Amino acid sequence: RYETWDNPDVPKFHYGSHYCSSGIVLFYLVRLPPFSTGNQKYQGGQFDHADRLLSSVKRYIWLSAAGKSHTSDVVKEMIPEFFYMPEFPENRFNLDLGIEQSGEKVGDVVLPPLGQRQC
Repeated sequence: RYETWDNPDVPKFHYGSHYCSSGIVLFYLVRLPPFSTGNQKYQGGQFDHADRLLSSVKRYIWLSAAGKSHTSDVVKEMIPEFFYMPEFPENRFNLDLGIEQSGEKVGDVVLPPLGQRQC
C-alpha cells in the first residue's frame, strides 16, 4: 500500500487501520450497547454484513493471527475486554446481526472448547 499510494493530500502509510481504532473496538463489542449503536452508525445505519461480523474466535482471531485470513484482519488485535468482560461475546439483547452466506444466523460468538482456551 505504501509504495502504490498516490494522493497528494494524504501522506503515504503502511496500514489504514490499527487495533486501537474505534472501528476495531466496535467490531468486537457490537453485541453491547452503546457499542452496537456505534457500530450501526459506523456502517451507515445498519450492522455490517453478517459474514464480516465476529461470530467465531477461531475464524476471526486465531486464523487471522496465524496469517490465514484476510490481510485487513491481521491488525485486529484482541482488546482488553477479552480478559475482563465475559459477557461481550453473548448476544444478550437479541440483536439481529444477520445471516451468513452459509445460512448460519449470527448470535453469540463461538468460543473454543474450554479445554483449548489458553492464555
